[in-house]
Amino acid sequence: MRFHRILASSRRGFAGRVGVVFGGTALGQAAAFVLLPLTAQVYGADIIGQAASVLAALGILALVVCLQYDNALIVAHNGDVPYLMIVASLAAVGWALAISLLCVVDPLIPEFRWAAFMRTVGIDWTLAVLLICYAPYLLLTNLHLRLNSLRKVGAGRLIYYSGGAVMQLAGGLLFGPRAEVYLLGQAVGAFVAVLYLLPYRLLPTWVIAHTQSGLSLREEMRRVVFTYREFPQYQAGAGLLNALSINVPTVFMRIAFSDAWAGWYYVAFRALASPANLAGQAVGQIYFRDSAERERNGQEQARAIERIVSVLLRAELIPILILTVFAPMLVDLVMGHAWAPVGVIIQLLAVSYVVTFPASPISQILSVKRLQSRSLLFNGILFAARVAGLYAGYRLGSEVHSVAGYSLASILVFLPFLRYCVHSVGGSVWRAIQPAMPEVKDVVFIALMAILFSSQGVLNQAAVLAIIALLAGMAAYREIGRFGLGKNGESPRSGSESFTHKAV
Repeated sequence: MRFHRILASSRRGFAGRVGVVFGGTALGQAAAFVLLPLTAQVYGADIIGQAASVLAALGILALVVCLQYDNALIVAHNGDVPYLMIVASLAAVGWALAISLLCVVDPLIPEFRWAAFMRTVGIDWTLAVLLICYAPYLLLTNLHLRLNSLRKVGAGRLIYYSGGAVMQLAGGLLFGPRAEVYLLGQAVGAFVAVLYLLPYRLLPTWVIAHTQSGLSLREEMRRVVFTYREFPQYQAGAGLLNALSINVPTVFMRIAFSDAWAGWYYVAFRALASPANLAGQAVGQIYFRDSAERERNGQEQARAIERIVSVLLRAELIPILILTVFAPMLVDLVMGHAWAPVGVIIQLLAVSYVVTFPASPISQILSVKRLQSRSLLFNGILFAARVAGLYAGYRLGSEVHSVAGYSLASILVFLPFLRYCVHSVGGSVWRAIQPAMPEVKDVVFIALMAILFSSQGVLNQAAVLAIIALLAGMAAYREIGRFGLGKNGESPRSGSESFTHKAV
């Protein structure tokens, strides 16, 4: 009965709305994850490492390809939405044309320094194709989020992730394992998602509204560019720095070490960081929408942000513990011994997600409070710290040390960033963490046992792993009991709020 009450409560509120957005993403990522071992065997680490450079560039450009006018869609006035979409689309076309031009210049002027840089990091014409397909997918996803068409958003993400994975595998089998085939498979998945998300019914309404406005298209576009200028001024810079800091390890591994290490890192990132980032993105999008509404209504924000941090922290601790202990064994079992470094990378990255996972979604509060300049500052510090961590590992001559330095740098920067976000609305980090303390004690105890077994060289034995799994399961069951809900789906603890739309 407890699980039924939790489910019924979540459907009525914030968690249920996040679940609708995340559900499609999770299913799509699950399909991609199931196909990942087959795709990895078809292409190999070297080819995936080559393709990973272009995908890293896409991840970097994704947050600036529309100059952040895609985010402006969520807060814009109804009449401004179609013009913002046109402006954002033109920005994406400009990026694609610029990259295509550099690819044309490359063979004509080999000494051209930007073309030389693109050759060094492995960027080619496929990046332009990916941008042209991804930008409208991004815009249409945010449009449906604004319209509260959350099922549409979830289905679009399902098509994007699962469709891309299927096309990558099919392309490798039909046309041979080449980097451009792998990348174009992702582009086809995005294109199909765009066809599904297109607002066919709204397009005639927008045309009629523009015809009746009496203003030219150029005048309307100029007006929205000026009205929402803070998005490219501040959020685009912060987004670019954040994307750079996330994707720089893939490029760094290829330049400093080898294509294989770039491929191993990319696969580890796909297996761990991508689902976690997407879950955080779903929470962040709904939180952005709700916190903006609370700000307009003059409501307090502290309790909501504390509750979200608390729930995210409690949801992640045991899964991260399990990943840290079992990742090497699972990678060896599923992908083979040749992919063993992937397990080590997952272990090192998982530790940093204890802090980054709850901090990233609530960072949307800085945009709501018009503190984008502080977000830009933190992202600049984060990028510099992560690059320093990677370089420190390189100086030590070890790929593992580079990943460890990157993970440690993330923790050191995100800790004060989390505190600043919570304090910016008068919240308390301690009040957010306090409900998770019993689970923290359980996790620390199990982690110490795993370290002890590892020091004795017996951690990988079946009996020892079974003990760790049993203890983790018991800890999860106790945490569900501590998080138990009352008759009306509300927490029985005094002074706490249920995780519903009313609370957040």
